[in-house]
Amino acid sequence: MEESFFAVQAAKAILKASEDAYQRASVHRDFAKAGVKSGLRSPIELTRAEADLSRFDTGRIRARGGVSAAQAVLAAAVGASEPTLDAAEAPFSQADLPSLSSAIQRATDKDPRLQEAIGRLRAQELQTRAVGALMRPDIQLSASVSSRAGGTLANGGGSASGDGYVPNIPNWDAVLVLSLPLIDPTVTARERSSRSAEEVRRAEIGIVRQHLVAAVEQSYVGVAVAREALPSLEHELDAARANYAQADARFRAGLGTSVELADAEALRTDAEIRLAVGTFDLARARAAFGRAIAEGL
Repeated sequence: MEESFFAVQAAKAILKASEDAYQRASVHRDFAKAGVKSGLRSPIELTRAEADLSRFDTGRIRARGGVSAAQAVLAAAVGASEPTLDAAEAPFSQADLPSLSSAIQRATDKDPRLQEAIGRLRAQELQTRAVGALMRPDIQLSASVSSRAGGTLANGGGSASGDGYVPNIPNWDAVLVLSLPLIDPTVTARERSSRSAEEVRRAEIGIVRQHLVAAVEQSYVGVAVAREALPSLEHELDAARANYAQADARFRAGLGTSVELADAEALRTDAEIRLAVGTFDLARARAAFGRAIAEGL
């Protein structure tokens, strides 16, 4: 969902750059048309300006389609009932990154896949203990009491001693049975199989932990690279805008050609789009890093 949200913002930034480029190309086309009409410029200046205007018009049409596609993906990601969903124009906040070691520890403690693997191992260990318990000694105690020689007077006269609880004829019994299984191949095979399954579960934990650490390290490096590239993209845009301003001034003064101006315009538009993509790459990398360390859980 985060990536879809930032994708809408990036698509809108690309659309703005395309719209601005089309507007500037339209002004240059009108300026070249006036120059050709007055005889101050050759017809090739107008045809080149027309070609550039058509190219930037195609670019802005595609950018509009990109915005619609990104909005549709965002709507699907959040489960909206509308076919498209727009994203607010909010600046991206670059949250501070924790250290790599603490990020790995946090991911190890919170990642649900690793916790699931650990839970499967614990369940298998308990199953092994339960199977092994079948070979332990079994103690059974049985007792019964009869009241046939109780305190009731006998037909021949006299009474039982102790009111029948200590009679001459025993009226109670107790049995203690100790059962010790010596050999049971079925139980032994089940315990051996369960212990082998434990080793498999332990190997699964190791694999999940390795994948988790690799994902955290990869996303961590991705954020660092995207963050370091952003100042360079901003400097590139500043230089491209300065180059365009010089080319525009030369064109208006009759010193520059439409080819020179078109190159400057393409360079500026490309720099604006690259900056929008670079900002999106940073936002996406930060979202991927937060997902890798189970941030928010």
